[in-house]
Amino acid sequence: LDRAVFLFRLPSLWLGLLLRAVAWRCPRQLYGPGAASLALALLAFSPNILAYTRLATPDIARATFFVAALFAWSRYLSRQAPGWLVASGLTFGLALSSSYAALLLMPTFTFLAVLSSGLGRGPRPGSSSPRLVRLPLGWLWRAVLELIVVALLGGLVAGGLLLATTRQPDVLAAYLDALRRFAGGAGSELRPTMLGRSAESGWLYDTFVILGLKLPLPTLLLFVVALAGTAARPLARREWDVAFTALVFLAASLLDPLGPELRYLLPLLVLMIVFSARVLAQDGSSGWLRPALAGLLALSLALTSLFTFPDYLSYFNLPARFIGDAPELLVGSNSDWGQDLGQLAEYLDRRGVRSAHLSLYGDADPAAYGIDSLPLPPETPAPGAGPVAFHPLNPAPGLYAISATHLSGAPRDLEPGTFGYFNSREPTARIGGSIYVYDVPPLAGENGAPRWLARCEAAAPLA
Repeated sequence: LDRAVFLFRLPSLWLGLLLRAVAWRCPRQLYGPGAASLALALLAFSPNILAYTRLATPDIARATFFVAALFAWSRYLSRQAPGWLVASGLTFGLALSSSYAALLLMPTFTFLAVLSSGLGRGPRPGSSSPRLVRLPLGWLWRAVLELIVVALLGGLVAGGLLLATTRQPDVLAAYLDALRRFAGGAGSELRPTMLGRSAESGWLYDTFVILGLKLPLPTLLLFVVALAGTAARPLARREWDVAFTALVFLAASLLDPLGPELRYLLPLLVLMIVFSARVLAQDGSSGWLRPALAGLLALSLALTSLFTFPDYLSYFNLPARFIGDAPELLVGSNSDWGQDLGQLAEYLDRRGVRSAHLSLYGDADPAAYGIDSLPLPPETPAPGAGPVAFHPLNPAPGLYAISATHLSGAPRDLEPGTFGYFNSREPTARIGGSIYVYDVPPLAGENGAPRWLARCEAAAPLA
């Protein structure tokens, strides 16, 4: 089983390496080798990037192809080499196939092409359309032609991949139908939950809260320093390729219909790291203070990553830990995706226990890990079986393992307060930061007297 899971995750590992290579090359072109090394360190030791690189999900592909398409387009606009135009179209098609967020590249590419052409980009050796520039508004016509080429190449790649995977001849209709369902929030099994609050839709500020809770302090500090540095040294033309794309992505994330999830923000996180490398830009200064501070921050991030291993998905920065654990902060794919079921099996083996009451978020079968599970809500009973025997105020004695997502009450098919008994108690153990283990003792004390008594009153208005 472990080998099969590893092989499923292997493509994510490869894409994670490709993402780091692209994110190193981009700041190298913008700021120099020192800045590129800093960006690579921030990505290599980022708990958030490492978390999704270790999972068999499309999230790393979403970030990799999004950033690769932007980098290829930026390189084409600066070098005017036809090869980079083709690379832009191919990576744009891969980005469209991996995420709807790639649609944000369309207005981004358009703005950057018009901006670059409008700044007086004239014919150069190797330019794909030198004669076109001499026409009235030739710079605009060239931008339109470049965008058409990218759109055609991207559409062919995306359409071919969709046809191969869906087997539907009308791939455009299938794509648009899925996009409509996505925009309407269809398929979301969790209520947006953040900082102990739930809602039917996300909050306008949830992106800022997610980044504030999940990003390591060195990453946040370097980004703030780089942002403050724009006051002394304004953005260069190519820096706008990164900055404008990040602003468009941020604006779109505030309207995300699926609520607060860091995995949808990975492209924005990579762009923030690339921009943070600006603190080591080759701007003529020969001081040692900035490189020394950047190196210390990168080293502290590496140590943080080392001590977090292997629980990267449930990572929260130090200030967030003072607020609470995962159920009080962020759940779902932000911290708990059923990734710690194997660790739970090892914990039960150490205790010599084979069965436990389980309420785990995810699709993995506990029996595959040798766990005899006693079902809890929101699990659906097997056909012909009776309802799940669980009384929220009076759980049966035994060992309970409950996911952070379920403790928070985020699943839509789970009644709020179902696990209130456990929320008011300290767990016996925390498995990987996402599964909480509780020991419920027998109700009767040593002398046979009950430990507690509850009385239900009629729900009538008070006189």
